[in-house]
Amino acid sequence: MSSREVRPASLRSLASSLSALALVGCTGLIREPGVGPNRPSPTGDAQAPGDASGPNAPCPEPQSLHAYMRRLSRVEYVNSARVIFGGSPANLTSVLPTDSEVNGFDNNAESTVFGRTRAEQYRDAARALADWVIDPARRDGVVRCNPSTDNSCVRSYVERVGRLAFRRPLEAAEIDAITAVAAVANDDPNPYMRVRLATQAMLRSPSFLFRIEPGAAVMDHGPMAVKLSGYEMASRLSFLFLRSAPSAAMLDLAASGALDTADGVARQADAMMATPEARASMREFFVGWLRLNKLQNTRPDAMRYPQFNDGLRAAMREETLRLADDLAWRDGADLRDLLTARYTFVNDALAPLYGAPTTGRPDEWRRLDFAAGSQRSGVLTQPGVLAMNAADHGVLTIIRRGVWALDVFMCDVVRLPAGMIPALPAPMPGQSDRDLLAYHRRDPACAACHDRIDPMGLAFSGYDDVGAPTTVDSRGLPINTSGAIEQLMISPFSGPAELATQIRSYPSVPRCMAKQMFRYAFGRSEGEGDDCAVTAMERSLRESNYSFRAMVRAMVRSDSFRYRAPSPVSAGGM
Repeated sequence: MSSREVRPASLRSLASSLSALALVGCTGLIREPGVGPNRPSPTGDAQAPGDASGPNAPCPEPQSLHAYMRRLSRVEYVNSARVIFGGSPANLTSVLPTDSEVNGFDNNAESTVFGRTRAEQYRDAARALADWVIDPARRDGVVRCNPSTDNSCVRSYVERVGRLAFRRPLEAAEIDAITAVAAVANDDPNPYMRVRLATQAMLRSPSFLFRIEPGAAVMDHGPMAVKLSGYEMASRLSFLFLRSAPSAAMLDLAASGALDTADGVARQADAMMATPEARASMREFFVGWLRLNKLQNTRPDAMRYPQFNDGLRAAMREETLRLADDLAWRDGADLRDLLTARYTFVNDALAPLYGAPTTGRPDEWRRLDFAAGSQRSGVLTQPGVLAMNAADHGVLTIIRRGVWALDVFMCDVVRLPAGMIPALPAPMPGQSDRDLLAYHRRDPACAACHDRIDPMGLAFSGYDDVGAPTTVDSRGLPINTSGAIEQLMISPFSGPAELATQIRSYPSVPRCMAKQMFRYAFGRSEGEGDDCAVTAMERSLRESNYSFRAMVRAMVRSDSFRYRAPSPVSAGGM
């Protein structure tokens, strides 16, 4: 799809464009660079290859520069509306469709599909926003001119707001087309109806709803690379760090040429990572990586766990994110301590699960250091993670906890084939949960996966369905948390703390961390040809003592972040 195919010409053509997108399913990659404000680079800005050990080392194989044209997720839409208009209707989130998750992330191109139903939902969202904009209580501050007395009001509004909505300056033809749509309301007694129609036209345009990246061909970076413009880099950085369209100041930075080089992009990334807003927004990366949205559906047995309520659920989520914040942003922190941190953060709701005293100040959060000999270890033994992977107070809890740890930290995804898992036999007297799982692994078809799932999960069986310590399993028998995982060459361990220490140094862990960030930033799963980008991120982790910020900095400097392929190689959804 070229940039010409997504420029609005009229309200009818906007609706037709969206209908056409819906009918074809919006599949594909961005194709050749189109016309528009994206000027070809005079230099091409080919990045110096660097030495063989640095994060910019040349790739031993052709790298992928695939760039999916992604629809804005619900969160991105709402946040962008606030940037564009300075606010949004309180019910806007409920009007927009929810986004399914892929690999834990809700911004994946595979999940942000676009069909007729979604087109209608975005139509309703555009109407709600347009009505909000022209409400007499706020229109002076949002529109900033009076269309009844200023003949150029609508055009100046479209030029200013359109730049924010389309994340680049509008061409004169685009401004003409949108103001022509607004002119349909010229005879309406309310002059702000023209602003309303113009607002709807912009919000229903593919240029707003999709992250379109025409880029510009550069002759000295090889025939298979299209460089993204400064405006497109502003957009990528803003959606990465703020889950939102770029601000006017960010677009000004792009216009100045400050985002035309790898160094310029890295400097802006560093500046953004130092802000409270970006750090708060980047929590969504950790939510997706650690699958924390599973907590929303956690419902432990109310008779067994009467203390579990929405307040405790919220505290569990916040505990995990506070530890992630500490390890992502504290100078000198090692991201692998997500596995082995000997401390956490608690409030009065969580303290009893750790056997810690309460303070009588329910909103106060404090650091809690674990006693010597404690089996608590990083997020692996945090109550929220344990609770969201619990089920039926039995062997399924053990399996879920093992699958989660393998998937999240080793990218060892276990696909359990539906309908092909033999049921466990009824337990005999004296049989423990561990004994039942051993029976499961006697079947070669099951053992291929369960030989690594079950020992991993059994290490965390010393915690009940809300993450409090327990000494007996679902059969009332003593728990044994020791084990070894021969498939993964993990040596014998006595419990979760020893296991976590081994996982921390496991070779695939830093690569998995890099993959998780790649998935979040690029809105797709890594594929063939992405090894170079992932390897650069992994190398930056190792060379920086596992600094989260260093990994992100290496990613935004990479060709994968700043270029795209000139033509599709494979298809993908939006």
